Amino acid sequence: PAVEAADADVIVVGSGIGGLVTATQLARRGARVTVLEKYIVPGGSGAYFKRDPGYTFDVGASMIFGFGDRGTTNLLTRALGDVGMRCETIPDPVQINYHLPNGLGVRVHRKYE
Repeated sequence: PAVEAADADVIVVGSGIGGLVTATQLARRGARVTVLEKYIVPGGSGAYFKRDPGYTFDVGASMIFGFGDRGTTNLLTRALGDVGMRCETIPDPVQINYHLPNGLGVRVHRKYE
């Protein structure tokens, strides 16, 4: 449920990955949390922008870890689970994949030796 800033126990400034994970963990533990974001969509550096003719650029992180199903590198999976959400992921052997105009691309595999 929505929490007005005046009624919040905690106000998280910024809705990037860090702010959203922090907010979910506090809410899971019973805090009334309000998240503030000045941009029109949440996500922080997990967003992108486009420029003609057909280029798309990440504004921040190129790789995001934490969507595992076990071990200690599954912080995002656990944070989503804490608020009843789930994110399906597809394992990909490609470490970096550059998408260029006209169907061109460069793929760097994890096992590039």
